[in-house]
Amino acid sequence: MAHAVSRDEDEWLMAVTASLSKPRALWRVLGQFKGQPTAAAVPVLGEVLRVDDPHVQSRALHLLAKVPGVAAGEAIASVLKEADSRSVALAAAKLGWRRARHVLPALIECVEQQGSSLGAARAAVLVAIASLADARAQDVLSTALTDQNRDVRRSSARALKKIRTHKSREALEQAAQELSWCRGRYARRALRDLRHPG
Repeated sequence: MAHAVSRDEDEWLMAVTASLSKPRALWRVLGQFKGQPTAAAVPVLGEVLRVDDPHVQSRALHLLAKVPGVAAGEAIASVLKEADSRSVALAAAKLGWRRARHVLPALIECVEQQGSSLGAARAAVLVAIASLADARAQDVLSTALTDQNRDVRRSSARALKKIRTHKSREALEQAAQELSWCRGRYARRALRDLRHPG
């Protein structure tokens, strides 16, 4: 069921559009809307994401995260290819929070193509992938079991445990055997939970 665009939202969207070329003014205008944006805001907020200002992108991502539906998730996912690492990390967190399974391929592509150039955002993207616990991500999650970041290792092990396929179990067993005691503890814990549920 589509929600009607309120007069306040309509006026706000016009002000956002008028401010697209002025990042400081745009940032202020974005903060003025206190309601929940509707799907009508997605195209305008998608344009805002193209503004080369991480503060503006951040505010637009927070607003898009409030909008239900596939289009908002796809707009958030568009940041994965073009933005700075701070915006990529925030976009990944919002997608993980939304459980946006339809953008899983974009998250996987982001990690595979940008890899270490993502810096700290790489961990956020991997944690978002893990939060979906989708069998399509088994290869990425299996590799992430050896990541330097503890949160990535933990969330990957939990996701592989939830996936419960032969391949995910093998990845956990391999990590539990090959990694040091400290780095392999999440894989061992996931295996223990699989063996002794409850």
